Amino acid sequence: MREKIHSEIDLADNFSEHLSRINSAIIKQREICGKTADELSVKREASRDELSSGIREKLSELGIKSGKFVVNMTKEEAGGKETNFVTLNGNRFKFNKDGIDTVEFYISTNAGELPKPLVKVASGGEVSRVMLSLKSVLAGMDQIPVLVFDEIDTGISGRIAQKVGSALKTLSNFHQIILM
Repeated sequence: MREKIHSEIDLADNFSEHLSRINSAIIKQREICGKTADELSVKREASRDELSSGIREKLSELGIKSGKFVVNMTKEEAGGKETNFVTLNGNRFKFNKDGIDTVEFYISTNAGELPKPLVKVASGGEVSRVMLSLKSVLAGMDQIPVLVFDEIDTGISGRIAQKVGSALKTLSNFHQIILM
């Protein structure tokens, strides 16, 4: 009991010093997390063009001939009152469980059209084919055991349907496939 009381008195007497040490530790951890997040960001940047190219190639095979696919990466600076941030090179960036990057897929399925966010412009069948392309490119790397595709055959027939079937068969070597 004496040690507990002594500890509480010490904390009360030296509160500013304790608070200063805790704040210094938080600042140091924000910098360490910022460096780790930056390393992840650099790896994403390095693989972004290869991923985009592979997906465009697969989309062409799956009937989206003039499709454009872009992986857009952004970082959002944290405002002055923001408490959820890491520090990188003196700048404050918002973060989440995936790091400091916001990754968004952009697609254009028609010639002459600028790529727009996938979630806003693609139909269900197109999204399924984009996911099939993405999963085909990343087949051996991810750990997702079951893939569900909804209306993946919408708007296709003949030779393209055979290619979709072939891609699904190849993907089934790595994942359980469910088609709806």
